[in-house]
Amino acid sequence: MSLRDCPVQCGNINIDYPFGTSPGCYRDGFDITCDESSTLPRAFMGKSNLELVNINITIKASINLTSYPAYLLSNRRNKFTAIGCYTLAYIVGSNAGYWSGCASFCESLDSTTDGGSCDGMGCCQTTIPAGLNYYEVQWGFNESKSSSFNPCSYAVLMEEDWYKLQVQDLRDRDFLERSKKGVPFVLDWAIRDNDGTCQNGAEISKNPACLSIHSTCYITSNGKGYLCNCSQGYEGNPYVSDGCIDIDECKLSDNDINPRNGQVREIALILLTSELFADARSAASILGVAILLGICFLVVALRQHKIHIKEKEEYRRYYNMMHNYLRVFSKKQIENATNDFAESHVVGSGGQGKVYKGQLLLGCCLEVKIPILVYEFVPNGTLFELLHGKGRKRPISLHTRLRIALESAEALDYLHSSIARIILHGDVKSANILLEDDYHAKISDFGASNLVPVDDTQVVKVVQGTRGYLDPEYVATAVLTKKSDVYSFVVVLLELITRKYAIFGDETSERNHLESCFVSTASKNKLHELLDKEIVTNNEKVIEVLHEVSNLAVWCLSVRGEDRPTMRQVVEKLQQLERFYSSLLGLEKVVEETENLLGESTSYYTSDTSAFHSIGFLEIETRVPR
Repeated sequence: MSLRDCPVQCGNINIDYPFGTSPGCYRDGFDITCDESSTLPRAFMGKSNLELVNINITIKASINLTSYPAYLLSNRRNKFTAIGCYTLAYIVGSNAGYWSGCASFCESLDSTTDGGSCDGMGCCQTTIPAGLNYYEVQWGFNESKSSSFNPCSYAVLMEEDWYKLQVQDLRDRDFLERSKKGVPFVLDWAIRDNDGTCQNGAEISKNPACLSIHSTCYITSNGKGYLCNCSQGYEGNPYVSDGCIDIDECKLSDNDINPRNGQVREIALILLTSELFADARSAASILGVAILLGICFLVVALRQHKIHIKEKEEYRRYYNMMHNYLRVFSKKQIENATNDFAESHVVGSGGQGKVYKGQLLLGCCLEVKIPILVYEFVPNGTLFELLHGKGRKRPISLHTRLRIALESAEALDYLHSSIARIILHGDVKSANILLEDDYHAKISDFGASNLVPVDDTQVVKVVQGTRGYLDPEYVATAVLTKKSDVYSFVVVLLELITRKYAIFGDETSERNHLESCFVSTASKNKLHELLDKEIVTNNEKVIEVLHEVSNLAVWCLSVRGEDRPTMRQVVEKLQQLERFYSSLLGLEKVVEETENLLGESTSYYTSDTSAFHSIGFLEIETRVPR
């Protein structure tokens, strides 16, 4: 239903208020341009070239919705889709506040089939969150070893069920040609004026968009905003005065009855015509309600009592299991140590809750619903702050960097080496490495960690982690392994020797992934261009150390997890390098151990004269010393 004297159609598109094509016929932000120059008039959103297919709304173009506040990308009906072999694509939301991604693999076109679902073989899909009004695409790999049979990769937000894999799309540019006008995706519209809230039952002035007196409003599930609906027993357009018209539900079929109420309004009124019956029933109802409330109270009390007993039993069980290995504190002790959890004692927060500064206790508390870990305060912040902190950067020697890398690797190796239940960290990054006095490293923040059996793997429902550090194989398969931590750790190692962010910009403002940029630079023998100038020197021995670190990084960045080293192997290599460099500085007398260290073939090379490792689907040749 449109406003009086306003156009109701543009071509074959029906136009109802709050949409309109003429001034005074639409609500602010809902204007439509009707182009009547062609045989069949075409409708466009506002003054843009975004063509409307219907007013649900489906749009045939890519779009930045920041200029159209009434619209948001539908998180229920759209999915971010990437097409290609050996393709890793990210979707980044407004101001980089949101990001996600998916990876697609295929060894050859023979492993893909027409009509296949986008489950990671040739194409992949991932969901987006609510409240998104803008997105851009970033790539995890800038080259591909599949270029001989798959020259192009694509990534775009599209309607969830629109695309089915076509092998021809991988073989040539057919998808690009077929989609020249864009791909369909769905927008959710709502009234988002002011704070975008509504008050059901309030006068019209409180909900200015719901003009019909027989209308209600409800909060949209996608971002801030609300929509209007005709009240039960009415139908029509709630955005127009008197737009909701009374209907006779008794003449409706079962399918036409309001599915949320499941009953016909007029029949319900007929059942309540006798006041005497209503009064008698009310008296009986009061007694019944009182009895019912009493029963409910008893049930709740018994249930709470059982929960309390169960919590005590759980506490005793965990206490008996842990007190021999870890000091266990009472809730009262923790309250005393933190001044009753005072906000002034909060030093930060992470994925699992707040971090408080308190008196040194060292242990854990199990008397609370969420167990509390207690460990020493680290005064030098995080490795991320040390490397990338604001203001003048502090100088960091190569020896300190190697020691931080070694101690971090040793901590991860310890987590990976439990006999019964290993721990996969799942979010290794420089911001999760704490630095004590003299910059001794401690691994922290286990928000994404998993306790897993000794088969070394864990299938997860949602891929968690930090963009720039995530293992592509983990993104593609949702299987977290020890080798996923190895991949993330080596990005930290690259941060240490380059002092660049995991994702950084260059002179062209293009964003680069550090691991991909590193491998590409290494393949061109231009590592010196990427390394931190503070540690670059003409000393041949130091240059050898840096090359050995680089070779280790290339190995750890292998695309397939099974081709990467274990954390134990990483530790052993870093121990050798740290000892050797210490001996160069005269910090350690280990001549017999370091004399020929860099002249020997490293343990992860084959016996061939050259070995190949890859990341980002680049082949890197590393010559084996003889």
